[in-house]
Amino acid sequence: MANETHIHMANPRAKFIRHRAYRELREQFDLQLCRRRAALEAGMAFEAGAIALTGAPGSGKTTAVDHAISMRNDLILPKHKMETCEVVQIQVPSPATLKPVAEHCPMRLAMSLCATNQRP
Repeated sequence: MANETHIHMANPRAKFIRHRAYRELREQFDLQLCRRRAALEAGMAFEAGAIALTGAPGSGKTTAVDHAISMRNDLILPKHKMETCEVVQIQVPSPATLKPVAEHCPMRLAMSLCATNQRP
């Protein structure tokens, strides 16, 4: 028992805690996904939306996004030779000032789409 406690304390990132910020991320993610799916089903043009997370290094941004994506087993993820995907995750290196973000995001999105043979 004592060894399990020490192992758990040595690796605090092993446990994901659903906190208020994560719940807000999850609500926004689900809302945008439902809106997009409804518009596509109705044959309406719908611009893709985005959710941007900011925070200190190591604060759990990537973990929260990974967890939100993994909780939706019905997502169409970018895969090789797929015609459609519903989510693309882009990580922007620090420092994330406006100019580098504006330069980095389109380049990373194009790389993600090309790697999976998708059309932008």
